[in-house]
Amino acid sequence: MKKLKRIKVNKYVPKPTEETETKEIIITDSDKILYIFKRDKAGKYTEVVNVSFIARINEEWIPVVRYDSTHGYLHRHKRILIKNELETTDTNGVKKKGGHHTWLTWALNDLRKNFGEYRRLIFKRSKMIDNYY
Repeated sequence: MKKLKRIKVNKYVPKPTEETETKEIIITDSDKILYIFKRDKAGKYTEVVNVSFIARINEEWIPVVRYDSTHGYLHRHKRILIKNELETTDTNGVKKKGGHHTWLTWALNDLRKNFGEYRRLIFKRSKMIDNYY
């Protein structure tokens, strides 16, 4: 009978250490962008956790549009109504090529450029008047 040779297998493989960073961009007194992303120790972006356009409506900060890459690709969530937290998800017109750093930059630029339109549309869908503008 042959003797079996044991092979030592390292079952523990350490995960790369990631750091989560949160930053904020103030656009107006009633509009801001809040974004959260992860980077590894080498500085490489590993996930777009959340890039949100948030509007102050009736003294409450409400997320209107947000992007994330949770499922491995960048996608957009739009809040339907001000008084309801339901949202739709889509990828129409969203940056598909590139990596997390490219997606983060694209999402930030989109929200900076289009925050007024996103704000106007949620007020229109909610059949409310925006007293700020």
